[in-house]
Amino acid sequence: MWTNILIPTIYTLVALPAVVLNTIVMYVLLTGQFIQRKKFQGVFVISISELLADTVFLLTFLIGGVPLFYAQAMVISTSLDRILAYIAGIAWLVSCLTKASMALNRFSSYHSRFIFLMKQ
Repeated sequence: MWTNILIPTIYTLVALPAVVLNTIVMYVLLTGQFIQRKKFQGVFVISISELLADTVFLLTFLIGGVPLFYAQAMVISTSLDRILAYIAGIAWLVSCLTKASMALNRFSSYHSRFIFLMKQ
């Protein structure tokens, strides 16, 4: 009984801040890149790996995030379906955290490059 309430609560407490952090960092990153692109030509680069990461993130959200919230609402009744939903939710959570860490790394590298160019 407690696991039916505890596991979805832990998922929510970990997954939602990861999604919020990812959204904030990506917004700051995109605005920072837009400013840098206007000032310094050639700094802004979109790689194929970033586009693939965005696609994988979107797919894992649709495949993992949606069943996870159904599992939290206890709509899924059988235990096998609930286990599969939690496995998909883990993949979605890992994708969220990976995306957020990638965004933070890219933001810090662009920020240091921006400061270096401003000092010259």
